[in-house]
Amino acid sequence: ITRQTVIEMVKDQGFKLIERYVKPEELINFDEVFLTGTAAEITPVKSIDKIKFKTGDDSKTFQFMKDYRKIVTDSR
Repeated sequence: ITRQTVIEMVKDQGFKLIERYVKPEELINFDEVFLTGTAAEITPVKSIDKIKFKTGDDSKTFQFMKDYRKIVTDSR
């Protein structure tokens, strides 16, 4: 349910979403990475190996986290 909610939220915000396998060598091109799950909801990834990703208040991931929290709390 969490994953589907995040997918719908991202699409509703006008982002193009492509689901596919990512090769490790492609990670160098990514600005941000996040994971979704029932318990963790949306969790930013700070780094994978030596590749660092943007996190913090000005990241798109942080905005997704706030938007998701609003959806969840408004639907109760």
